[in-house]
Amino acid sequence: MNLKFKTIPKLIITLFVVYTPYSMANEFEYTVDASARSYSAGLSVVPTVAYKFALWGADGDPLQGAMKPKLIADLSPATYSGKAELEFAPVTFFSLSVGRKLMRRFSTFDEDICRNYNCVGSMNSTDATAKLLFKFGPIMGSLKYTKAFFDSKDDKSQALVDPSTYVLINPTNEIANQIEAIVGTEINDSWMTGVLIQNVKLEKNHGNQNGQYLVALKKNGHTNYIAGLGRFESQLKVAKPSFIFTFNYNWQ
Repeated sequence: MNLKFKTIPKLIITLFVVYTPYSMANEFEYTVDASARSYSAGLSVVPTVAYKFALWGADGDPLQGAMKPKLIADLSPATYSGKAELEFAPVTFFSLSVGRKLMRRFSTFDEDICRNYNCVGSMNSTDATAKLLFKFGPIMGSLKYTKAFFDSKDDKSQALVDPSTYVLINPTNEIANQIEAIVGTEINDSWMTGVLIQNVKLEKNHGNQNGQYLVALKKNGHTNYIAGLGRFESQLKVAKPSFIFTFNYNWQ
């Protein structure tokens, strides 16, 4: 299965190069996401370029179907990564995707933790994701589920630390189940308040990460902001209050 998944980057690059010139009705999409967390301290910037192939339906129709190959970078003070992803959205509010991510950890971001566990080196993975957007009157939100398959390491003497979630990745074919859900009330066309829940569970090391936040979301044209206050805990970090802030800019 891993050999098949590792062909995903080649497939996506082929879609960009071969089909783009002949798809004049389609379009490139560019986004930049930035996020920060006070505890456990984290900061990342994620630029993405995608190409939308419209399969059926008109622009603005919620039943429009599309295919999107994507190239994604992720930069933080402790890691950098690149990802190739292929997303299929049969309707605008539901999508399925598969991706291949190559990550390099280059900083011993926590000396106490990194004294006992592996904090530097590669941590590559293949994942599959399902995402649903919903709206019922003033209630709206999203639900995202990701299953990630981490590559087996030659050195199996130490578990790997994921610096974004602070869980211990088993060096032998670890599998992570990740859920992110946000549900809230639309106050007006620009503001929404709600609850954000983040959860990661490992199948081999049985570690987990949990985050629960009260959030406010502000929409301003192509820009979205989310600020939230709640709690963060994980396999390597005790539960403490945490503040989060995210920024998203989308242009076509």
